[in-house]
Amino acid sequence: MLERRDIHLGGIGIGDLRSSGTLSQSGNVVFLTDDDLSMDINDLMVRVSVTGAGDRVVTLPSVREAAGRIFTIYAVEVTTGSLTAQDLGDDAALTDLTFTTGQFSVIYSDGYMWHVLAGQTS
Repeated sequence: MLERRDIHLGGIGIGDLRSSGTLSQSGNVVFLTDDDLSMDINDLMVRVSVTGAGDRVVTLPSVREAAGRIFTIYAVEVTTGSLTAQDLGDDAALTDLTFTTGQFSVIYSDGYMWHVLAGQTS
């Protein structure tokens, strides 16, 4: 089952006496249960529960289309099978990420490569 909900991260300010600015990113939080997912650039966070039989795969969007975006994948529950995140068509040579219950990964695209900023994976 796939469910998408909007999330908006506006108004996060960064500033000091010399400069100021605003960081803003909006998109979807995806709640995924026992399905595979091909993410698009608006799916900022994916929360996955794997409770049925079989392995599950979350495929990141194109690294070029996602340039400048940050994505989070969180394994809420993995009781059967496995959960793996991979890049689209191996377009950025990202090593597949494998998750168990409670593990997550925060991933950034610079337009050419995926960078894992934080997280815990197996």
